[in-house]
Amino acid sequence: MRKLARFAVVLLFIGSISVSSTSFGDSVNFSDTESPTVDLLKLSNQVIEVSKGSSKLLVDISVSDNLNSLEWVYASVYRETPGPQEVGILGTQVLRSSISTKIEGGRVSLKYQAIFEIPKGFASGRYYVYSFAKDLAGNYPRTCENTKYCVYQMSKVLPEAIFEIKNDGSGKNIDVSEFDLNSKYSDISQKYEVLSKTVSGLQGQIATLVNEKSSLQSQLNLVMSEKTALQSQVSSLTSDKSTLQSQVSLLSSTKAELSTLQKRLSTICKAKPKPKGC
Repeated sequence: MRKLARFAVVLLFIGSISVSSTSFGDSVNFSDTESPTVDLLKLSNQVIEVSKGSSKLLVDISVSDNLNSLEWVYASVYRETPGPQEVGILGTQVLRSSISTKIEGGRVSLKYQAIFEIPKGFASGRYYVYSFAKDLAGNYPRTCENTKYCVYQMSKVLPEAIFEIKNDGSGKNIDVSEFDLNSKYSDISQKYEVLSKTVSGLQGQIATLVNEKSSLQSQLNLVMSEKTALQSQVSSLTSDKSTLQSQVSLLSSTKAELSTLQKRLSTICKAKPKPKGC
């Protein structure tokens, strides 16, 4: 009896392991007739500036179902005015892999993430994220009028699902840095490359200006040397001029003395009898 009891305990233990290891994703409960519900939409940013560059919007989607896991979660972006209009350029997200799963009170709760790329220059205005889910039993909302985040009427869109696009040329880029480090690093790298090229160009211009300055300095030194030589020549010519003026003065004085002597000689030669030599 004791051996049979121990064997039964072992069987129960093994059975408990196999049951506990079975998850909602391992089988489909077709008795489920309830559609899964989107319990929460969490936007990484509700104000996005795209005047100077693109940006990313990350959406956390929390979904729960009473008996089954999910086949997929649908997420799309709609423009608020004029009237609800799906923004096809941003694409439709059909999410099939959850990032987390937990079971509480007979319900399975899953979390998904969708990323929408908002391109540079995108039209400004108010937008909202629209989402619903389908479970493995095939249940999904046939109408979205009365489901929390699966709505068409604008009056039913919850504030946390709405985000605003700004394209006013201010250049302030509000980005999702904590979720988009690779993109942020890429943007910084591109800016660094542009700045490096700019700095390199400025350094080249500086080097050219330094060379031009050196050349101009050499030309200035040559001009100054020529100026000094010319000043020396001017000084020499001034000295020569002074010497010539002295010589001219001396010649003029000598000429006057000769004229006086000639007049006296002429007077002497007029006497009779004439002196010798006249």
